[in-house]
Amino acid sequence: MKMSILLGVVQMNLGIFLSYFNAKFFGNSINIWYQFVPQLIFLNSLFDYLSLLIIVKWCTGSKADLYHVMIYMFRSPIDKLGENELFPSQKMLQLVLLGLALISVP
Repeated sequence: MKMSILLGVVQMNLGIFLSYFNAKFFGNSINIWYQFVPQLIFLNSLFDYLSLLIIVKWCTGSKADLYHVMIYMFRSPIDKLGENELFPSQKMLQLVLLGLALISVP
């Protein structure tokens, strides 16, 4: 299941980059700045972070529950992660990525 998440994120990034090349080809800079950039920031701040967590969990053999990490990233972003912490300063990274995701929504 984790491999399918990684492949899905790669496919979604490919679709977003194709929209960039489409806008670039037609000379539509408004679509680049107001569609491509927010989509890229939102997707990468949430789903690429999940992909990073999956890879770190595979490499370290941690027993962290990634569902809880992602859910509590939104529900209670300032609470401690406890046994679900995979690397130092993970909480600060989550706060920054959550802020970017919220800012990128129009």
